[in-house]
Amino acid sequence: MNLMKTSFISCCCLPTCKSSKVDRKGWKRAFLKVLKRKKSLRAYFWKDKQYISTVPVAASLENDVHNGFDRSREFDYVIVGGGAAGCVLASRLSEDRSSTVLLLEAGKEDSNFYIHVPMGFPYLVGSDLDWKYQSANEEKLFDRKVIWPRGKVLGGSHTISVALYLRGSANDYRDWEKSGATGWGPEDVLPYFLKAENNLRGASAYHGKGGPLKVSDLPSPNEMSQAFVIAGQTLDIPCNKDFNDWSHSQEGIGFFQVTQADGKRVSPATCLFTSSSRPKKSLC
Repeated sequence: MNLMKTSFISCCCLPTCKSSKVDRKGWKRAFLKVLKRKKSLRAYFWKDKQYISTVPVAASLENDVHNGFDRSREFDYVIVGGGAAGCVLASRLSEDRSSTVLLLEAGKEDSNFYIHVPMGFPYLVGSDLDWKYQSANEEKLFDRKVIWPRGKVLGGSHTISVALYLRGSANDYRDWEKSGATGWGPEDVLPYFLKAENNLRGASAYHGKGGPLKVSDLPSPNEMSQAFVIAGQTLDIPCNKDFNDWSHSQEGIGFFQVTQADGKRVSPATCLFTSSSRPKKSLC
């Protein structure tokens, strides 16, 4: 597999380089050397939004041909990290019929049964699909460490999360913009949220319709959760029916919307790749 003439896109955290001049070829050689030691790392190949193949990266770097796929070919783009950002990039870049895309992911495919069952997340946190990060000792928590789940699987942390849909506060984006992140203000990012969203409530000023990511209300809220919300309202806590509506305060009590559809989790991996472009278990 010749990756020396490829555009690399990182969708994961990488150490900051102190020097402004980076030896790109040297970095790629070092990167490929590391890849050969990563036995679990998998490669996903797309062209024209059609899935081609997936193989262990270490094996594909050692062999020119695997499962009938020519590993000596070059790729226009290599995306490092198959989380939400990586899946979006793989999907969008592969729309160009003249380009080939290689997506590298350290974790497994999203084939675990509990991934697709919304209540399955307790079985995912702390599993082999989780990087199992922890915080430092927290003084205010009697020196305990807090678990910090991060997805080690196609689709990233979204694949092992509780599937809650929350964009954050508009003020956060406004603060980013004031700090120098031009183009990251709430007015700048909202159109992209709307484009990505397919909210089952329908389109509005703060929700999109027709995008790949399905967003819905909880189909069957737990009775205890309903009682909790009612109790909060009796204490004059304002009811918030939409925590993603930036036209009013996000403070309040209510139910979040979720990225679920037809009783299943919707993740960047499941919504951005059609059935014909999905990795097949038989090709692993």
